[in-house]
Amino acid sequence: MKINTKFFVPVIAVFLSAANPFAANATPRPERIFFCGTSDGEPATMVRIPEKNEETALIRWVRELNSSVGITRQERCEMVSARFQEFYNQGTLAYMRGGIMNRQKVVCVSETKPGPCVGLLWTLRNRDEPNEVIKQLGIVSAYKRAPLNQSDILYVDMNELLELPQE
Repeated sequence: MKINTKFFVPVIAVFLSAANPFAANATPRPERIFFCGTSDGEPATMVRIPEKNEETALIRWVRELNSSVGITRQERCEMVSARFQEFYNQGTLAYMRGGIMNRQKVVCVSETKPGPCVGLLWTLRNRDEPNEVIKQLGIVSAYKRAPLNQSDILYVDMNELLELPQE
């Protein structure tokens, strides 16, 4: 049996353009650049907002990690900053929340509220309560524009925090 490609090719093209969120009509997402910088002399996960010519510290990495972890505060800052950028680029950085991944307490990203962790941002100490860390970060960063000193499930709306237009 021969397939009539004159019919199927246009149908597939129409289907793909309708399903593509980045089609010509889609509004481009504002650029946000996450990087490891410094805030008050400490390694800090920062975000650059180019249209405002602004850089803001999100998390100041002030506590030394347990020596068994084998990474420095600077290395952790670089790793977490890269994860923020990766999740932002993928479009999965909609919400930040506390959770459990691989039997460890974590701060993670979620695409929906409520929703499961879909990616690890950083792990917490066993004695840390994820909701308390999220509560601190949400109140301090979203309203005061000051970084978190890293020392029911709560969600931080990253679109609001990063001043992104609501979809």
